Amino acid sequence: MFDHLPIIKTSKATYYQFTFVLSIVAIVLTMMILGVIYWVVRCLVGRAKLKYQELDEISGNEIPMRRIGERPASLDGGDSDTDRPRENEPGRCYDTKTQGRLRIVWVALEAALLFCLTCLFDVFVAYDYLPANFLVALFKLVLIFPLWFLAINRFLKILFVSPEMIHRLRKWIIPLVIVLFIYCYSSVTFYAGFCMCIHNNTTPGLNIMKFHFSTAWGRYHMDPTCPDEQKPCIVYPTLPENGLNDVFFNFHVNPASCAKNTCDPTVEYQKVGDSTWSKIRPVKNEYDHPESEYSRREIYTALVENLDENSTYLFKFENSAWNNPKSEMYSYKTFNKDNFSILLGGDVGNKQGAVDMNKNVVSKLNFDMIMIGGDIAYDNGVPTCYRAVDYFLKRLPYDRYDEETNSTRVVPLMIALGNHDAGVNSYVGAEIPHTKHEPIFKHYFPQNTVNGKVPNVTERRSYFQHKLGNKLQMFFLDAGYYSPMEGNQTAWLHNHLEASNAEIKMAQYHGPIVTAVRHTSDPDYKVIKHGKEEWIPLFDKYNMTIVSENHSHVFKRSKKLLNFEESEEGTVYLGEGSWGIHVDDNPPHVDPQWFVKWKITQHIWHLEFTQDRQIIAKAYDEKFNMLDEAKYRY
Repeated sequence: MFDHLPIIKTSKATYYQFTFVLSIVAIVLTMMILGVIYWVVRCLVGRAKLKYQELDEISGNEIPMRRIGERPASLDGGDSDTDRPRENEPGRCYDTKTQGRLRIVWVALEAALLFCLTCLFDVFVAYDYLPANFLVALFKLVLIFPLWFLAINRFLKILFVSPEMIHRLRKWIIPLVIVLFIYCYSSVTFYAGFCMCIHNNTTPGLNIMKFHFSTAWGRYHMDPTCPDEQKPCIVYPTLPENGLNDVFFNFHVNPASCAKNTCDPTVEYQKVGDSTWSKIRPVKNEYDHPESEYSRREIYTALVENLDENSTYLFKFENSAWNNPKSEMYSYKTFNKDNFSILLGGDVGNKQGAVDMNKNVVSKLNFDMIMIGGDIAYDNGVPTCYRAVDYFLKRLPYDRYDEETNSTRVVPLMIALGNHDAGVNSYVGAEIPHTKHEPIFKHYFPQNTVNGKVPNVTERRSYFQHKLGNKLQMFFLDAGYYSPMEGNQTAWLHNHLEASNAEIKMAQYHGPIVTAVRHTSDPDYKVIKHGKEEWIPLFDKYNMTIVSENHSHVFKRSKKLLNFEESEEGTVYLGEGSWGIHVDDNPPHVDPQWFVKWKITQHIWHLEFTQDRQIIAKAYDEKFNMLDEAKYRY
């Protein structure tokens, strides 16, 4: 509905929050306009039916019709019999009961609009991380109170309260101001840390249809996702450019578990079979929540380099204030580049479908890496919606117990940027602010190095590449969310493909180009247009093996395509993003000539790369039914 509107270029609201609150205001204004139209039409119809003169039923004399709003003559000393207003006078559009009801409806709509404006103020204040303090509440009172006072004054008049009574009630103006100030203060406090996202109906909070709402006050009374347990609350690896020998180890810490709320952890690791431990100090990425969140999150990343391939390493996290014998030992196995497997999919979320997929399918498959093509938790890039990403990580079975090492084995997560991670659609022109409150995607998932080190949040790119020796090179691209597809990104892709000596090349991005669904919105159309002009020619020229596309929430497998024609030298396009999100309608699909299979269903892909130079691709639905199987030689 609002795809063509200009985006507010501020950190106060994302594209989706802006359109949501704008929709609420538009609905209320529409209701008010319809109320006015109803009132006017009722009066016009009544006057059309009413004759220009009425015959008094008692005397038989003709009397002139009173105009709308004219006082009866009896109130000015006239004849009370002929001019007394009658409640059910035929055709009259301003009888006392109807007029009173319509005015009450009008004021109710006005109050609804004022309430929406008040909530809008609270949401924007909360999103911009202003503390819920005296000054904010006072500012809100000055801004909102005059409107409420006028509405209340009008409401009293409609209830036929005499002017003298209204004048006497005005002595209560000071208590009324105090009550409204308490309301302003408490509402700002309540709305602080406001989060609105979609596809999170299994996440604690208020869920209405596909929308999920929570505030800092509500989250404070829920079970914490990062409790004080004298150990990291979330641990997961991601990959830098050299995915064969290096790894990012990311872990989250509640600073309350550290001495004086100051943590100084270290990461220790050891190759299984060795007797010595190596120690490395991680880089801290402090992730502040609003003041009213009552807590703070510290995210650490350790870049561990020069690991031996096809080897298992033990990892542990130490801090001087931690004395927890239950602290977990983690293990990580580097890749065997001749025989490994990848789990592939996109559009996960926290709906029941994602829970079922993870429980019934992901937990039963063996894999060495997970590649997700965006929209991991549908947090919309809102920092206060961090719990959506927490629940995504806690429910994703990327970790499992390893009996051989008595540890929790973890596999790396590699994630392409989606529109619900960035908080904007493709090519909408939204400004992405470079502050410590950048979207959660950047805070949680470092996937590139800068000068061989862990990058700061503002240095983390939205497109990157990784190598497993000369066996596999993976490209994670940005379909126009933070970076345009054309220009610098295409030049970067061209340079890396031209220099690549990898036997297998894979690309993953969110918005589809070789899509199975007919996209009509302007942002999606631009992805298809620029993709066909900029990326597909490079895929064809440099023999891209497999491309993973997402976003449309359908299942597909294409033929091997070269210049959009079937060819043994072509690229296979898999997708199209329905790990945990299932569409109930039947989206219009394109000509199936490009596709071997196409279906509306949840799915993930399991890719096995074997030693005999074969790729075995299998697709499963959320009930672990195999949807498709294909084998490719490389």
